[in-house]
Amino acid sequence: MNNKKILKASLFEAQNGNKEAMTAILDMYKGFIHKTAVSFYINGYDLNDLIQICNLSLINAVRKYDLKKSSTTNFSSYACRCILNSLKYNLRNCTLKNNKEKFETSLYINVCEDTALIDCISSSQNIENEFISKEEAAALSKAIEFLSPDEKKLIKWFYFDRKNLKEYARCNNLTYPSVKQKKKLCLLKLKKIMTKVY
Repeated sequence: MNNKKILKASLFEAQNGNKEAMTAILDMYKGFIHKTAVSFYINGYDLNDLIQICNLSLINAVRKYDLKKSSTTNFSSYACRCILNSLKYNLRNCTLKNNKEKFETSLYINVCEDTALIDCISSSQNIENEFISKEEAAALSKAIEFLSPDEKKLIKWFYFDRKNLKEYARCNNLTYPSVKQKKKLCLLKLKKIMTKVY
């Protein structure tokens, strides 16, 4: 008897509950199952687990295969596809489960007894300091509005345009010490305005 007839007879008997026939079919696909299982890696599964998944999918394929509509040559393709799909399905589920576990966590979960995960994360960005800096800049900008036009001009020249005081003194026909004193008085006035208003 050739392999096609043996397979067809084994399929028929296995579908009718013959355990020996099912074992014979599993033996026929043992090499393919082993080769396929070795080519997959699923985190947390060993080779025996993967072979078991393949065997269960082959048993399921035998039970669902319609002998009346299909030829025995198609069963081999059908069985191989079922085995591969079963492994891929398990791989996909494991990956989705692992990703879900990875991304569904809180930054406030305890890593140690008294240390939360967020405490372990270092960042060069300090949001609180940035916020304070912006608030201080806004307050300074408002305080500058209280200065006279000459004082504003001096502050803009030195702090915003980054030009030196000697140049300011020369351009405005003033002495350097007087400009230096004027700058000092402007800064004191700004400090007084900022502490008074804010």
